[in-house]
Amino acid sequence: NKEKIRKSPGEVFRSDALNAAEKLGVPVEVVDLYDDYWEILTNPRHGYGSAMNPCIDCRVFMLKVAKRAMEEMGLGLS
Repeated sequence: NKEKIRKSPGEVFRSDALNAAEKLGVPVEVVDLYDDYWEILTNPRHGYGSAMNPCIDCRVFMLKVAKRAMEEMGLGLS
């Protein structure tokens, strides 16, 4: 029985990664990036990736999100 994290616009269910983190006692923060990420997915500035490879825009977006999260947690790179 999977626990729902989000119901709209699409249903997202608790992942194996979240279940494993809980069992290991590792804190996880789920960040809703749907609206911003959807814009990049549908209108990538540098074009689409091939096969299952993420496009440049997706990689840049995720790195910026990770950097912002690290800075908010006081884990920025010096």
